[in-house]
Amino acid sequence: MLNRFGIRWWCFFVFIGAGLLILGFFGCAQTGSVKVGTLFAYTGDLATGGPFLRKGADLAAEHINAAGGVLKRQVELVHKDSETNPDAAIEAAQALVKDERVPAIIGCQSSGVTLAVANSVAIPRQVVLISPASTSPDLTNLQDNDFVFRTTPSDTLQGAVLAQLAKELGFKSACTMYINNA
Repeated sequence: MLNRFGIRWWCFFVFIGAGLLILGFFGCAQTGSVKVGTLFAYTGDLATGGPFLRKGADLAAEHINAAGGVLKRQVELVHKDSETNPDAAIEAAQALVKDERVPAIIGCQSSGVTLAVANSVAIPRQVVLISPASTSPDLTNLQDNDFVFRTTPSDTLQGAVLAQLAKELGFKSACTMYINNA
């Protein structure tokens, strides 16, 4: 399990990677800051992770800006609460796209919420969506026109790796618990 230090570094590298991916979506002739939306849970079932992800995003933006920004433009993060709720997250994502005019959103933590935002906002509005935590295999097969990404492996891959590890460690039985919301 990741300790607090490990979580901070994981968040940092997730957002650096997301920043580099987003880099390709901006032309050299543009001026002003680069707005990127974040859609993390500050309320709801996954609220404990939202503040850590926000700190990771803020740290990444700080480092990117200190290094000259994205194509010499400063990164400006616009944070919204997904509430760990598909309807609330869709509304927040629509506000990020319509009101803040972000070309990319980093979030959500729940696969069910990510799929809802992808299908209702990101794909139809052609906005990049990068999830730092969604693991549903449904994201792998999503017809997204290359607008939806994730930085963590699918449950399918995680299951195979854990099975191999259990075999190597000599375990004979296992217990599986899951949330079936995606």
